[in-house]
Amino acid sequence: MRQSRYLWLIGIITLSMIGMIWWKTPEVVLTTLASPNYSDSSRSVVQNYWNLLDRRQISQARELIINNEITPAGRYELLLWENLVDNNPLLSLQKVEFLDNNDERQVVAKVIWTSSGQEVKTATYAFEAKQTDKGWRIKQVRRINSLSLIGGY
Repeated sequence: MRQSRYLWLIGIITLSMIGMIWWKTPEVVLTTLASPNYSDSSRSVVQNYWNLLDRRQISQARELIINNEITPAGRYELLLWENLVDNNPLLSLQKVEFLDNNDERQVVAKVIWTSSGQEVKTATYAFEAKQTDKGWRIKQVRRINSLSLIGGY
């Protein structure tokens, strides 16, 4: 009976590895395992950007942005969040909610942050992502709601 459990475990692990390699190329699998910043979809790069901000890893979050293609307005929006996160240690990411979108390059995300005293900050952004040799990167950011960054609901 004991040998049967080990055989099943080895079989499941082997099938999982074959499935990962069949679904993604070995280069993508190994690069993703070695560097979590490598993203294989536009949604994952946006999610990863906000998670890095939440962990206060601002320099790594900036690496996910294509600096020479982003507009000054988009850069300003992201700098507002970087400064807000850097200056408020109690601010934490509650949720990144992706709104339905069929385009792989365009991602619409609603970002919800909470702070002490149940203060909630919400913003909705349209992200444009681009496939590069380092994986997906954020090319453009545009705010699509009129809520204030500091007093959002």
